Amino acid sequence: MQSFSDSILYSYAQIFFSNRRWFGAAVLAATFVTPQLGILALLGVIISNITATVLKFDTEKIRSGFYGFNGILFGAAAAFYFEITPFILLLVLIFIVITFFISAVLENYMAVAFNLPGLSLPFIIALYIFIIFLANYDFINPGYVTLSLVKTTSVLPFIVSEYLRALSLIVFQPDVISGLIIAGALLFFSRVLFLLSILAFALNLFFLNLILPDMPEAYLILFAFNSILTAFALGGSLIIPSGKSFVLVIIAVLMVVIMTGFFIKLFTGTNFPILVLPFNFIVLSTLYSLKFRKENTNLVLLYFKPGSPEENYYQHQRRKSRFEKFRFLFPELPFFGEWFIPQGFEGQHTHKDDWRYAWDFTVVDEKKSEHSGDGKELSDYYCYKLPVAAPLDGEVVKIVDGIPDNKIGDVYLEKNWGNTIILKHEYGLFSSLSHLLSGSFKVKEG
Repeated sequence: MQSFSDSILYSYAQIFFSNRRWFGAAVLAATFVTPQLGILALLGVIISNITATVLKFDTEKIRSGFYGFNGILFGAAAAFYFEITPFILLLVLIFIVITFFISAVLENYMAVAFNLPGLSLPFIIALYIFIIFLANYDFINPGYVTLSLVKTTSVLPFIVSEYLRALSLIVFQPDVISGLIIAGALLFFSRVLFLLSILAFALNLFFLNLILPDMPEAYLILFAFNSILTAFALGGSLIIPSGKSFVLVIIAVLMVVIMTGFFIKLFTGTNFPILVLPFNFIVLSTLYSLKFRKENTNLVLLYFKPGSPEENYYQHQRRKSRFEKFRFLFPELPFFGEWFIPQGFEGQHTHKDDWRYAWDFTVVDEKKSEHSGDGKELSDYYCYKLPVAAPLDGEVVKIVDGIPDNKIGDVYLEKNWGNTIILKHEYGLFSSLSHLLSGSFKVKEG
Protein backbone atom coordinates (compact mmCIF):
# COMPACT_ATOMS: atom_id res chain seq x y z
CA MET A 1 0.00 0.00 0.00
CA GLN A 2 2.91 2.35 0.70
CA SER A 3 4.34 1.73 -2.77
CA PHE A 4 0.88 2.13 -4.32
CA SER A 5 0.23 5.47 -2.61
CA ASP A 6 3.76 6.62 -3.52
CA SER A 7 3.11 5.78 -7.18
CA ILE A 8 0.03 8.02 -7.14
CA LEU A 9 1.54 10.99 -5.32
CA TYR A 10 4.84 10.93 -7.23
CA SER A 11 2.87 10.81 -10.51
CA TYR A 12 1.11 14.06 -9.62
CA ALA A 13 4.42 15.61 -8.51
CA GLN A 14 6.14 14.62 -11.78
CA ILE A 15 3.89 16.95 -13.76
CA PHE A 16 5.72 19.87 -12.12
CA PHE A 17 9.19 18.23 -12.08
CA SER A 18 8.97 17.53 -8.37
CA ASN A 19 10.10 14.44 -6.44
CA ARG A 20 8.16 15.10 -3.24
CA ARG A 21 5.15 13.09 -2.08
CA TRP A 22 3.66 16.11 -0.32
CA PHE A 23 3.91 18.14 -3.53
CA GLY A 24 1.98 15.40 -5.32
CA ALA A 25 -0.63 15.50 -2.57
CA ALA A 26 -0.98 19.28 -3.08
CA VAL A 27 -1.47 18.86 -6.85
CA LEU A 28 -3.96 16.04 -6.17
CA ALA A 29 -5.92 18.37 -3.91
CA ALA A 30 -5.76 21.12 -6.55
CA THR A 31 -7.34 18.82 -9.16
CA PHE A 32 -10.37 18.27 -6.91
CA VAL A 33 -11.36 21.95 -6.96
CA THR A 34 -13.38 20.69 -9.94
CA PRO A 35 -14.39 17.24 -8.59
CA GLN A 36 -15.28 15.54 -11.87
CA LEU A 37 -11.91 16.47 -13.33
CA GLY A 38 -10.17 15.32 -10.15
CA ILE A 39 -11.91 11.94 -10.13
CA LEU A 40 -11.04 11.12 -13.73
CA ALA A 41 -7.45 12.30 -13.23
CA LEU A 42 -7.17 10.02 -10.20
CA LEU A 43 -8.67 7.12 -12.17
CA GLY A 44 -6.06 7.82 -14.85
CA VAL A 45 -3.10 7.33 -12.52
CA ILE A 46 -4.63 4.38 -10.65
CA ILE A 47 -5.42 2.43 -13.83
CA SER A 48 -2.02 3.28 -15.35
CA ASN A 49 -0.09 2.09 -12.30
CA ILE A 50 -2.22 -1.05 -11.84
CA THR A 51 -1.64 -1.92 -15.51
CA ALA A 52 2.11 -1.45 -15.09
CA THR A 53 2.11 -3.58 -11.92
CA VAL A 54 0.06 -6.42 -13.42
CA LEU A 55 2.34 -6.52 -16.49
CA LYS A 56 5.44 -6.64 -14.23
CA PHE A 57 7.01 -3.34 -15.25
CA ASP A 58 9.88 -2.02 -13.14
CA THR A 59 8.50 -1.45 -9.64
CA GLU A 60 10.79 1.49 -8.89
CA LYS A 61 9.73 3.27 -12.09
CA ILE A 62 6.08 2.69 -11.20
CA ARG A 63 6.64 4.04 -7.69
CA SER A 64 8.45 7.14 -9.03
CA GLY A 65 5.45 8.13 -11.19
CA PHE A 66 7.23 7.34 -14.46
CA TYR A 67 4.17 5.57 -15.90
CA GLY A 68 1.40 7.46 -14.09
CA PHE A 69 1.51 11.17 -14.85
CA ASN A 70 0.38 10.87 -18.48
CA GLY A 71 -2.68 8.96 -17.24
CA ILE A 72 -3.50 11.86 -14.91
CA LEU A 73 -3.35 14.33 -17.78
CA PHE A 74 -5.48 12.16 -20.07
CA GLY A 75 -8.18 11.61 -17.45
CA ALA A 76 -8.33 15.32 -16.60
CA ALA A 77 -8.35 16.36 -20.27
CA ALA A 78 -11.19 13.94 -21.10
CA ALA A 79 -13.33 15.42 -18.32
CA PHE A 80 -12.35 18.94 -19.41
CA TYR A 81 -13.26 18.54 -23.08
CA PHE A 82 -16.21 16.13 -23.01
CA GLU A 83 -19.47 15.65 -21.17
CA ILE A 84 -18.93 12.42 -19.23
CA THR A 85 -21.73 9.96 -19.99
CA PRO A 86 -21.52 6.25 -19.07
CA PHE A 87 -20.45 5.45 -22.65
CA ILE A 88 -17.79 8.17 -22.71
CA LEU A 89 -16.56 7.02 -19.30
CA LEU A 90 -16.12 3.47 -20.62
CA LEU A 91 -14.11 4.77 -23.58
CA VAL A 92 -12.00 6.99 -21.30
CA LEU A 93 -11.10 4.01 -19.10
CA ILE A 94 -10.04 2.02 -22.17
CA PHE A 95 -7.99 4.93 -23.49
CA ILE A 96 -6.24 5.37 -20.16
CA VAL A 97 -4.80 1.89 -20.70
CA ILE A 98 -3.89 2.87 -24.28
CA THR A 99 -2.22 6.00 -22.89
CA PHE A 100 -0.16 3.79 -20.57
CA PHE A 101 1.10 1.64 -23.47
CA ILE A 102 1.94 4.70 -25.57
CA SER A 103 3.75 6.13 -22.54
CA ALA A 104 5.68 2.89 -21.90
CA VAL A 105 6.80 2.68 -25.53
CA LEU A 106 7.61 6.36 -26.06
CA GLU A 107 9.25 7.04 -22.69
CA ASN A 108 11.55 4.03 -23.02
CA TYR A 109 12.28 4.61 -26.72
CA MET A 110 13.18 8.25 -26.12
CA ALA A 111 15.44 7.24 -23.23
CA VAL A 112 17.23 4.47 -25.14
CA ALA A 113 17.43 6.09 -28.59
CA PHE A 114 18.07 9.72 -27.67
CA ASN A 115 18.69 9.78 -23.90
CA LEU A 116 15.74 12.14 -23.60
CA PRO A 117 12.59 12.16 -21.45
CA GLY A 118 9.25 11.55 -23.14
CA LEU A 119 7.67 14.42 -21.16
CA SER A 120 3.92 14.65 -21.89
CA LEU A 121 4.06 13.59 -25.53
CA PRO A 122 2.32 10.24 -24.78
CA PHE A 123 -0.65 12.11 -23.30
CA ILE A 124 -0.92 14.41 -26.34
CA ILE A 125 -0.77 11.51 -28.80
CA ALA A 126 -3.36 9.51 -26.84
CA LEU A 127 -5.75 12.48 -26.61
CA TYR A 128 -5.50 13.17 -30.35
CA ILE A 129 -6.24 9.51 -31.10
CA PHE A 130 -9.20 9.71 -28.71
CA ILE A 131 -10.60 12.84 -30.41
CA ILE A 132 -10.27 11.28 -33.88
CA PHE A 133 -11.82 8.01 -32.68
CA LEU A 134 -14.87 9.81 -31.26
CA ALA A 135 -15.61 11.12 -34.76
CA ASN A 136 -17.04 7.62 -35.41
CA TYR A 137 -20.02 8.56 -33.23
CA ASP A 138 -22.33 11.28 -34.52
CA PHE A 139 -24.14 11.46 -31.18
CA ILE A 140 -21.04 12.63 -29.28
CA ASN A 141 -20.41 16.34 -29.08
CA PRO A 142 -16.62 16.95 -29.17
CA GLY A 143 -17.13 19.74 -26.66
CA TYR A 144 -13.85 21.25 -27.85
CA VAL A 145 -12.82 24.49 -26.23
CA THR A 146 -9.38 26.01 -26.24
CA LEU A 147 -7.87 26.27 -22.77
CA SER A 148 -7.24 29.94 -23.34
CA LEU A 149 -10.94 30.71 -23.65
CA VAL A 150 -11.90 29.32 -20.25
CA LYS A 151 -12.87 32.28 -18.09
CA THR A 152 -13.50 32.27 -14.38
CA THR A 153 -14.36 35.17 -12.11
CA SER A 154 -11.68 36.43 -9.77
CA VAL A 155 -11.31 39.38 -7.41
CA LEU A 156 -7.56 39.36 -8.01
CA PRO A 157 -5.86 41.73 -10.47
CA PHE A 158 -5.96 40.49 -14.06
CA ILE A 159 -2.23 39.68 -14.29
CA VAL A 160 -2.25 37.75 -11.00
CA SER A 161 -5.36 35.75 -11.90
CA GLU A 162 -3.93 34.93 -15.36
CA TYR A 163 -0.71 33.72 -13.75
CA LEU A 164 -2.62 31.48 -11.35
CA ARG A 165 -4.85 30.19 -14.16
CA ALA A 166 -1.75 29.34 -16.17
CA LEU A 167 -0.56 27.14 -13.30
CA SER A 168 -3.98 25.56 -12.70
CA LEU A 169 -4.68 24.80 -16.36
CA ILE A 170 -1.52 22.69 -16.55
CA VAL A 171 -3.73 20.10 -14.79
CA PHE A 172 -6.89 21.32 -16.61
CA GLN A 173 -8.34 23.14 -13.61
CA PRO A 174 -10.14 26.33 -14.71
CA ASP A 175 -10.24 27.89 -11.23
CA VAL A 176 -7.64 30.23 -9.74
CA ILE A 177 -7.93 28.38 -6.40
CA SER A 178 -6.06 25.44 -7.97
CA GLY A 179 -3.41 27.89 -9.12
CA LEU A 180 -3.04 29.25 -5.58
CA ILE A 181 -2.51 25.74 -4.20
CA ILE A 182 0.08 24.92 -6.88
CA ALA A 183 1.86 28.28 -6.50
CA GLY A 184 2.12 27.74 -2.74
CA ALA A 185 3.50 24.23 -3.24
CA LEU A 186 6.05 25.55 -5.75
CA LEU A 187 7.21 28.21 -3.30
CA PHE A 188 7.82 25.65 -0.55
CA PHE A 189 9.37 23.06 -2.88
CA SER A 190 11.74 25.33 -4.81
CA ARG A 191 12.22 29.06 -4.77
CA VAL A 192 13.99 28.68 -8.11
CA LEU A 193 10.94 27.08 -9.77
CA PHE A 194 8.62 29.66 -8.21
CA LEU A 195 10.75 32.55 -9.51
CA LEU A 196 11.07 30.82 -12.90
CA SER A 197 7.27 30.61 -13.15
CA ILE A 198 6.97 34.37 -12.56
CA LEU A 199 9.88 35.15 -14.90
CA ALA A 200 8.46 32.97 -17.67
CA PHE A 201 5.00 34.52 -17.30
CA ALA A 202 6.46 38.06 -17.48
CA LEU A 203 8.69 37.20 -20.46
CA ASN A 204 5.72 35.61 -22.18
CA LEU A 205 3.75 38.85 -21.86
CA PHE A 206 6.67 40.90 -23.14
CA PHE A 207 7.41 38.73 -26.19
CA LEU A 208 3.73 38.31 -27.00
CA ASN A 209 3.24 42.08 -27.12
CA LEU A 210 6.48 42.49 -29.06
CA ILE A 211 6.04 39.98 -31.89
CA LEU A 212 2.33 39.06 -31.80
CA PRO A 213 0.63 42.29 -30.63
CA ASP A 214 -2.63 41.46 -32.45
CA MET A 215 -3.04 38.07 -30.80
CA PRO A 216 -6.42 37.97 -28.98
CA GLU A 217 -6.08 38.45 -25.24
CA ALA A 218 -7.94 35.18 -24.68
CA TYR A 219 -4.92 33.24 -25.94
CA LEU A 220 -2.58 34.65 -23.28
CA ILE A 221 -3.12 31.67 -21.00
CA LEU A 222 -2.13 29.17 -23.71
CA PHE A 223 1.21 30.91 -24.28
CA ALA A 224 1.69 31.33 -20.53
CA PHE A 225 1.54 27.76 -19.25
CA ASN A 226 3.72 26.48 -22.11
CA SER A 227 6.28 29.15 -21.19
CA ILE A 228 6.16 28.25 -17.49
CA LEU A 229 6.65 24.52 -18.06
CA THR A 230 9.49 25.21 -20.49
CA ALA A 231 11.19 27.45 -17.91
CA PHE A 232 10.84 24.69 -15.28
CA ALA A 233 12.49 22.13 -17.57
CA LEU A 234 15.35 24.21 -18.95
CA GLY A 235 15.93 26.51 -15.98
CA GLY A 236 16.79 23.93 -13.36
CA SER A 237 14.91 20.63 -13.59
CA LEU A 238 16.60 19.06 -16.64
CA ILE A 239 19.57 21.46 -16.83
CA ILE A 240 21.76 22.38 -13.85
CA PRO A 241 20.80 25.94 -12.74
CA SER A 242 23.32 28.60 -13.71
CA GLY A 243 23.51 32.06 -15.21
CA LYS A 244 23.51 30.52 -18.67
CA SER A 245 20.47 28.37 -17.92
CA PHE A 246 18.53 31.54 -17.09
CA VAL A 247 19.63 33.11 -20.39
CA LEU A 248 18.47 29.90 -22.07
CA VAL A 249 15.06 30.33 -20.40
CA ILE A 250 14.72 33.78 -21.96
CA ILE A 251 15.53 32.41 -25.42
CA ALA A 252 13.28 29.38 -24.88
CA VAL A 253 10.25 31.49 -23.88
CA LEU A 254 10.69 33.50 -27.08
CA MET A 255 10.71 30.23 -29.04
CA VAL A 256 7.61 29.05 -27.17
CA VAL A 257 5.74 32.21 -28.19
CA ILE A 258 6.71 31.65 -31.84
CA MET A 259 5.85 27.92 -31.81
CA THR A 260 2.53 28.49 -30.03
CA GLY A 261 1.60 31.06 -32.66
CA PHE A 262 2.54 28.51 -35.31
CA PHE A 263 0.39 25.75 -33.78
CA ILE A 264 -2.58 28.14 -33.41
CA LYS A 265 -2.55 28.74 -37.16
CA LEU A 266 -1.80 25.09 -37.96
CA PHE A 267 -4.74 23.76 -35.93
CA THR A 268 -7.26 26.41 -36.98
CA GLY A 269 -10.43 24.69 -38.13
CA THR A 270 -9.61 21.39 -36.40
CA ASN A 271 -10.77 19.83 -33.15
CA PHE A 272 -7.19 19.39 -31.92
CA PRO A 273 -6.27 21.46 -28.87
CA ILE A 274 -2.71 22.75 -28.78
CA LEU A 275 -2.19 21.73 -25.15
CA VAL A 276 1.52 21.49 -24.23
CA LEU A 277 2.82 20.81 -27.74
CA PRO A 278 5.04 23.94 -27.80
CA PHE A 279 6.56 23.00 -24.43
CA ASN A 280 7.38 19.47 -25.60
CA PHE A 281 8.73 20.65 -28.95
CA ILE A 282 11.02 23.34 -27.52
CA VAL A 283 12.32 21.34 -24.55
CA LEU A 284 13.07 18.14 -26.47
CA SER A 285 14.70 19.94 -29.41
CA THR A 286 16.79 22.11 -27.06
CA LEU A 287 17.99 19.21 -24.91
CA TYR A 288 18.83 17.10 -27.96
CA SER A 289 20.72 19.91 -29.71
CA LEU A 290 22.80 20.56 -26.58
CA LYS A 291 24.10 16.98 -26.70
CA PHE A 292 26.15 17.81 -29.81
CA ARG A 293 28.32 20.47 -28.21
CA LYS A 294 32.06 19.92 -27.93
CA GLU A 295 32.09 21.35 -24.40
CA ASN A 296 29.46 21.51 -21.65
CA THR A 297 30.57 24.99 -20.48
CA ASN A 298 28.20 26.09 -17.70
CA LEU A 299 25.13 24.68 -19.42
CA VAL A 300 25.19 21.15 -18.02
CA LEU A 301 22.44 18.64 -18.78
CA LEU A 302 21.17 16.77 -15.72
CA TYR A 303 23.18 13.55 -15.37
CA PHE A 304 21.81 12.09 -12.14
CA LYS A 305 18.43 11.40 -10.52
CA PRO A 306 16.64 14.77 -10.42
CA GLY A 307 15.60 16.68 -7.33
CA SER A 308 14.66 20.33 -6.93
CA PRO A 309 16.76 22.82 -8.95
CA GLU A 310 18.55 23.76 -5.72
CA GLU A 311 19.35 20.12 -5.00
CA ASN A 312 20.48 19.60 -8.59
CA TYR A 313 22.83 22.58 -8.27
CA TYR A 314 24.35 21.45 -4.94
CA GLN A 315 24.73 17.85 -6.14
CA HIS A 316 26.52 19.01 -9.28
CA GLN A 317 28.83 21.30 -7.31
CA ARG A 318 29.69 18.51 -4.88
CA ARG A 319 30.49 16.12 -7.69
CA LYS A 320 32.44 18.76 -9.55
CA SER A 321 34.61 19.60 -6.53
CA ARG A 322 35.12 15.92 -5.73
CA PHE A 323 35.76 14.60 -9.24
CA GLU A 324 37.20 17.63 -11.07
CA LYS A 325 40.68 16.11 -11.14
CA PHE A 326 39.39 12.81 -12.53
CA ARG A 327 39.59 14.24 -16.02
CA PHE A 328 43.37 13.76 -15.73
CA LEU A 329 42.87 10.01 -15.23
CA PHE A 330 42.46 7.70 -18.19
CA PRO A 331 41.10 4.35 -17.04
CA GLU A 332 40.81 1.35 -19.31
CA LEU A 333 38.27 -1.45 -19.27
CA PRO A 334 39.41 -4.36 -17.05
CA PHE A 335 39.76 -6.99 -19.76
CA PHE A 336 41.29 -7.71 -23.16
CA GLY A 337 39.31 -7.90 -26.38
CA GLU A 338 35.61 -7.17 -26.88
CA TRP A 339 33.16 -7.97 -24.08
CA PHE A 340 29.44 -7.35 -23.64
CA ILE A 341 27.62 -5.35 -20.91
CA PRO A 342 24.39 -7.22 -20.00
CA GLN A 343 23.59 -4.89 -17.10
CA GLY A 344 24.78 -1.38 -16.24
CA PHE A 345 23.86 1.44 -13.86
CA GLU A 346 20.53 1.02 -12.01
CA GLY A 347 20.24 -2.51 -13.42
CA GLN A 348 16.98 -4.28 -14.08
CA HIS A 349 17.81 -7.21 -11.79
CA THR A 350 20.48 -6.09 -9.33
CA HIS A 351 22.72 -2.99 -9.22
CA LYS A 352 20.40 -1.21 -6.80
CA ASP A 353 21.00 1.32 -4.02
CA ASP A 354 24.69 1.31 -2.93
CA TRP A 355 25.60 -0.98 -5.86
CA ARG A 356 23.74 1.01 -8.51
CA TYR A 357 26.90 2.16 -10.33
CA ALA A 358 28.14 -1.34 -11.22
CA TRP A 359 28.76 -2.79 -14.66
CA ASP A 360 28.54 -6.47 -15.57
CA PHE A 361 30.82 -7.82 -18.29
CA THR A 362 30.41 -11.09 -20.20
CA VAL A 363 31.69 -12.59 -23.43
CA VAL A 364 29.13 -13.49 -26.10
CA ASP A 365 29.28 -15.25 -29.45
CA GLU A 366 27.75 -14.16 -32.74
CA LYS A 367 24.36 -15.37 -31.49
CA LYS A 368 24.66 -13.20 -28.35
CA SER A 369 24.89 -16.35 -26.23
CA GLU A 370 27.18 -16.23 -23.18
CA HIS A 371 28.00 -19.93 -23.23
CA SER A 372 28.49 -22.98 -25.40
CA GLY A 373 26.53 -26.19 -24.95
CA ASP A 374 23.63 -26.16 -22.51
CA GLY A 375 25.29 -23.70 -20.12
CA LYS A 376 24.93 -25.96 -17.07
CA GLU A 377 28.64 -25.93 -16.18
CA LEU A 378 30.91 -22.98 -15.33
CA SER A 379 33.35 -24.12 -18.00
CA ASP A 380 30.61 -23.67 -20.64
CA TYR A 381 30.82 -19.87 -20.22
CA TYR A 382 33.18 -17.98 -22.53
CA CYS A 383 34.33 -15.54 -19.83
CA TYR A 384 35.22 -18.29 -17.33
CA LYS A 385 38.92 -18.14 -16.35
CA LEU A 386 39.68 -15.25 -18.70
CA PRO A 387 42.17 -12.69 -17.24
CA VAL A 388 41.05 -9.52 -15.47
CA ALA A 389 43.20 -6.37 -15.58
CA ALA A 390 43.49 -3.27 -13.38
CA PRO A 391 41.68 -0.30 -14.99
CA LEU A 392 44.32 2.10 -13.56
CA ASP A 393 47.57 2.01 -11.63
CA GLY A 394 46.89 1.81 -7.92
CA GLU A 395 47.30 -0.01 -4.61
CA VAL A 396 45.43 -3.17 -3.67
CA VAL A 397 43.65 -2.15 -0.46
CA LYS A 398 41.17 -5.00 -0.05
CA ILE A 399 40.95 -8.62 -1.13
CA VAL A 400 38.03 -10.99 -0.61
CA ASP A 401 39.02 -14.52 -1.66
CA GLY A 402 38.07 -18.07 -0.83
CA ILE A 403 34.36 -17.80 -1.63
CA PRO A 404 33.48 -21.01 -3.50
CA ASP A 405 32.44 -20.56 -7.13
CA ASN A 406 28.66 -20.96 -7.45
CA LYS A 407 27.20 -23.78 -9.43
CA ILE A 408 25.00 -22.52 -12.25
CA GLY A 409 21.62 -21.60 -10.83
CA ASP A 410 22.78 -21.38 -7.22
CA VAL A 411 22.70 -18.05 -5.39
CA TYR A 412 25.03 -17.12 -2.53
CA LEU A 413 23.17 -14.32 -0.78
CA GLU A 414 25.56 -13.57 2.08
CA LYS A 415 28.41 -12.23 -0.09
CA ASN A 416 26.82 -12.20 -3.49
CA TRP A 417 29.52 -9.98 -5.01
CA GLY A 418 31.87 -12.97 -4.71
CA ASN A 419 35.65 -12.84 -4.71
CA THR A 420 36.69 -9.20 -5.03
CA ILE A 421 39.75 -6.95 -5.44
CA ILE A 422 39.48 -3.26 -4.50
CA LEU A 423 42.08 -0.82 -5.86
CA LYS A 424 42.86 2.69 -4.63
CA HIS A 425 43.90 5.14 -7.35
CA GLU A 426 44.80 8.84 -7.30
CA TYR A 427 42.52 11.64 -6.06
CA GLY A 428 40.50 9.34 -3.79
CA LEU A 429 39.19 7.17 -6.64
CA PHE A 430 38.56 3.47 -5.96
CA SER A 431 37.61 0.63 -8.27
CA SER A 432 36.14 -2.73 -7.30
CA LEU A 433 36.39 -5.85 -9.46
CA SER A 434 34.12 -8.68 -8.38
CA HIS A 435 32.83 -12.17 -9.27
CA LEU A 436 36.40 -13.42 -9.68
CA LEU A 437 37.57 -17.05 -9.72
CA SER A 438 38.38 -18.33 -6.24
CA GLY A 439 42.12 -18.75 -5.56
CA SER A 440 43.17 -17.15 -8.85
CA PHE A 441 44.51 -13.80 -7.60
CA LYS A 442 48.02 -12.69 -8.69
CA VAL A 443 48.14 -9.78 -6.22
CA LYS A 444 47.82 -9.25 -2.48
CA GLU A 445 46.84 -6.38 -0.20
CA GLY A 446 49.44 -3.61 -0.17
